Amino acid sequence: MDSVIYEDSPYSSDRQNGAVWTVMFLFIIITLYCVYTVNFIGAIGGFAAVVIIGCYHWVLFPRKYQVLDSKLRIVLGGPFYRDIPFDNLEIAGQPTRKQWFLGTSLGFGIYSDEHSVQIVQKKSRLLPRINISPSAREKFLEQLNKAQNDWRTKNSQEH
Repeated sequence: MDSVIYEDSPYSSDRQNGAVWTVMFLFIIITLYCVYTVNFIGAIGGFAAVVIIGCYHWVLFPRKYQVLDSKLRIVLGGPFYRDIPFDNLEIAGQPTRKQWFLGTSLGFGIYSDEHSVQIVQKKSRLLPRINISPSAREKFLEQLNKAQNDWRTKNSQEH
């Protein structure tokens, strides 16, 4: 059983969260307008959109990043998470190019280079590069690299 070595929360981007809440608010207004005008099909569609956007945001946006003894865990909403074992983690660091980019493990958010960390995996068909945004990037990278080096040392001695 892995123990948590370090834990960090995602950098809170006002643009990312503000955009989600703005879209949800607009769909709520549209839904209420449809109820008021007795357009129940539109109201159902608006309500469904609010539920889908809310579930998407709850399930797919990271809640925290955990460095464990043998892997990096991206904790999503509820029981969902994404594990990246150290034997599959090729490199973690600042993105090499100055740019704005989209990306988390599954959900999409807008992150600047100032807080971003790019995780490159050795084997991954779907997402070989994952961009995350911990609140304390330097401390996160320091702890992740230390844990990965400790894991490599421990595994090389066992084999």
